[in-house]
Amino acid sequence: MVKNTIISVACIFGTLIPTTFASDLTVEVLDSVESINNSLNLSLESSNLGCTQGQEESCELVESHGFEDFENGELSPFWGHEFVGVDLTQKFLSNKELLTSKIATSELVNLSEIPKEKLSEKLKDKVNNDYSYSGGSHGTRVNNIILGNFPIGVSSKAELSATGIFQYADNGFLVNSDAFLKEGIKVYQASESVFDDKIDYLKKIIKSGVVTIRSAGNRHPETGIEQSSPEISIIVGQLSPLGVPSASSSEGESVTILAPGRNYSFGRGKYKVFGGTSGAQSIVAGCVANVTSLLPSITQDEVELLIIKSSIPTLNSKDKAKLNGHGTVNCYKLARVAYALKQDWPKSRLSIKSNDTYNFLDESKELILKAKELEKSSELCKRKARLDFLREAFLLNPTNQSIVAEIADLYEQSGYSLNSQLYKSLLGLDLEDAISLNDKYSDSKYFSGDILRYSVAHQNTPVEIIAKALISSDEDTVIYASLYSNGKVDSNLVEDQLVNLVFNGDIDGYNYSLFEKAYFESNSLSAKRLLNTCSEKTREWEKEEYNSSLTSCLGFIKYDSESGIEYLKRELLRDSKSFLAYFKNYFQSYRKFIQSELTILGMLKEDSDLSRTIIEEINIILREQRENYE
Repeated sequence: MVKNTIISVACIFGTLIPTTFASDLTVEVLDSVESINNSLNLSLESSNLGCTQGQEESCELVESHGFEDFENGELSPFWGHEFVGVDLTQKFLSNKELLTSKIATSELVNLSEIPKEKLSEKLKDKVNNDYSYSGGSHGTRVNNIILGNFPIGVSSKAELSATGIFQYADNGFLVNSDAFLKEGIKVYQASESVFDDKIDYLKKIIKSGVVTIRSAGNRHPETGIEQSSPEISIIVGQLSPLGVPSASSSEGESVTILAPGRNYSFGRGKYKVFGGTSGAQSIVAGCVANVTSLLPSITQDEVELLIIKSSIPTLNSKDKAKLNGHGTVNCYKLARVAYALKQDWPKSRLSIKSNDTYNFLDESKELILKAKELEKSSELCKRKARLDFLREAFLLNPTNQSIVAEIADLYEQSGYSLNSQLYKSLLGLDLEDAISLNDKYSDSKYFSGDILRYSVAHQNTPVEIIAKALISSDEDTVIYASLYSNGKVDSNLVEDQLVNLVFNGDIDGYNYSLFEKAYFESNSLSAKRLLNTCSEKTREWEKEEYNSSLTSCLGFIKYDSESGIEYLKRELLRDSKSFLAYFKNYFQSYRKFIQSELTILGMLKEDSDLSRTIIEEINIILREQRENYE
């Protein structure tokens, strides 16, 4: 739901856009790249008080830019950008001298869906010369959050310089740290797994001065994040608009910071909500690109310290064990600190450790006074200016609880109760509040279970609350509530619930990892019953080009070698090309198998009942494992 019928950005940056955009924009229009990009070509140079008499109806208290709100209008479409100050950052940097931050990614990107001016000359030439693209939209959406046009994009002056750098086919665009230096790459970002054979590569490019940023992954409640030590990446988890880590966001000591997830991005010709830790990582990468545009020789360790010391103290920052990082990224303060350091750079790099470098208390007070002058005004444009003054004051001094409370009230008054709750969470969250919020958002499309994850992990959540979640909430909540229940929920009930997820085809990549943890590691249950359930449905699922439940079943075999061999042999004996395709796809060489998987494959290749074709496929799989990982 868009809050106002007439939509304009007049009061954010003082520049009006055509009224045809305001009156004609619909969700369908958002699917048009040209029309939306033209409509969002905003000026960043004017002040917040750019409205004059007669333009009152052109303002929005919270800017939607034509995109739909979330949760029946309770959450603004760019809530995450607002919270970390992306709009304020771009306004601040709009008239500053910036160098271009060159960005590389290991992902595939549809270059034709990235603004052309944000591509390196090499990539522009690629688009101009019979460019063709085949692949998913994930990398495209990630890079549009980093590089896209306002209000989607976060960085002020950056370009995409290399994609697919870990592709085996042609080694992508860059193959070693020397090439990174030659190309002038400053930021490497990835929202995908980086396995053993890439770790040395990452260490080399970091040593060469490249800042690496990666997502934590969406595999909570796993406590360890695969190949994500702090020495090889700044690791980003996902913040929920409820002020806690999102239900799926993986945690661990290697997580550096949280950032908002569930924001709009662009890919496959459409604007779409894009979230998870991939969306969160994108925001941090864009904020870091602003820093490297100001301080081109800054190191990864220095960037990490800047991020931590300027961060917003969300609830995760108060945890004794920092498993979800040191708060939430503060994009605006990062830029302000970097700009201050720029004045005497590189001598000023010694000041990065000093608390004085992060002290904007006087400026924050001045902004509060400006907001105070507008407190009694009922004019929408002035109320908008007041909110932005307070947001800026908060980002410069995020520990001031009176500012936090005032911003929360303003959002509440405007109908954005979830935006308000995000700020209220900074003041604390008791169990009664958590239970109430969990009940309210248990059926949310995007945020169900976020609060329950937090309350069960940090508070003595009553057994009846957990039991209620097992009965009434979605499958995500079922799994991690059972995981954290510490024996309060009967294991038979847990097993029934989890097996039903597979049988009904309700298991996806995120639920799969939760399933693994709750089913095998927490409750030590056998995979036999589960794999028998898989057998009942395999022939149905294999008819689909991709079925997440069947892929998950192949993942479960490692927890019970005997049952796993029985399941695979039973299905492989059918000589089904469809099942064999799933089998080969699961056992790909891009990852290192665990010992139980190698044992299962080794026993199958010696089974005389299987066809020569299948045994040869198994031999190929095992040979690739030896070549890549031994």
